[in-house]
Amino acid sequence: MEENRMRTVRLRRSAGRYRRRLWFAIANAIAIAGILVLVPASALASNGWSVPSSIDGTNAFESVSCPSSSFCVAVDAASPANVLTYDGSSWRTSASIDGGNVVRSVSCASSSFCVAVDDNGNALTFNGSTWSAPVDIDATNVISSVSCPSASFCAAVDNAGNALTYNGSSWSSTPVQSATFFSVSCPSSSFCLAALNTSHGDEAVIYNGSSWSISGNADDPSVYPVESVSCVSAMFCAAVDGDGNAMIYDGSNWSAPARIDGGNDLTAVSCPSASFCTAVDYATGVTGNAFTYNGSSWSAPAAIDGAGALNSLSCPSTSFCAAVDGAGNVLTYSASPPPPPPPTLTVSLRGISRGTGSVSGSGISGLVTFSWVSSPVLAVAGRALRA
Repeated sequence: MEENRMRTVRLRRSAGRYRRRLWFAIANAIAIAGILVLVPASALASNGWSVPSSIDGTNAFESVSCPSSSFCVAVDAASPANVLTYDGSSWRTSASIDGGNVVRSVSCASSSFCVAVDDNGNALTFNGSTWSAPVDIDATNVISSVSCPSASFCAAVDNAGNALTYNGSSWSSTPVQSATFFSVSCPSSSFCLAALNTSHGDEAVIYNGSSWSISGNADDPSVYPVESVSCVSAMFCAAVDGDGNAMIYDGSNWSAPARIDGGNDLTAVSCPSASFCTAVDYATGVTGNAFTYNGSSWSAPAAIDGAGALNSLSCPSTSFCAAVDGAGNVLTYSASPPPPPPPTLTVSLRGISRGTGSVSGSGISGLVTFSWVSSPVLAVAGRALRA
């Protein structure tokens, strides 16, 4: 019985990992037949998200990383992989890297340092202008995720249960458990959290600055693994899984799985703060939804991508995110800035008591209310209108 269950876990996981590409192939076939129904673009530009913008043909994006709102790097599943960069206003193809390998994940600490990892145990680094050749750091294992909080520290995890760390010049590997890692997040060089999918459920594996240890379950015992984790600090992380569940870590305990997305696969989560996270999915029919966390609860799904299934997400701040899909599209989130406060004016007036009146001067006019601050100076509060 247990052997059959473990086989089911492995088979479902293997199928689930490549389901995005399968859905995309099916969508293409249906589109050719002329019966694919897409959500109108006008309906997708909601909740601060742009409409999908095609920047990479029909290549499926694997990963995106944005250390700031003025710099992002996205990599696709082409062979060789295409690297596209964002400068705060537009995207451009900047390089082709890694020969015939598939780049699985990219992480940028800044615009002058990024690391990409692939499905053949290689890591590549970006120095602000060029990418290095692939360097074998993990035999031929699939390196599924990398996280770099700085140019002197990164962590990566693979499909064979190994965790790797980078010290600014070289990589070292630590075997944790014979299972599959899918995601790692490091807010600093002294704390990382990785999700390890085992036959009895998902385990949270924590790095404390010197060693890795299994800390306990991060999800319910499910055949659907944790797909993505994002940590703000050692006191806050969020995780999402392939069955529509989200979990929050408070530094010692995990919340119960919250079903926020039905049975859809939540593919990525990114948290710039403990009071703001965004998660994305690929839903039935090859569409993509976004969810936001406000510090206590998750929003309902917002359909933002009717052109492809969302594969990766990066939010460097609460006001900017970038997401990429399986059809060569990118979407950006931009929070509207709060309106500026009304102007506060202070004038010197003599012989005026409390009350209302009018004032005019350089660039202002309108009805104001006078109140004493200290005689004879009065604060002019209320509504000042620009001339």
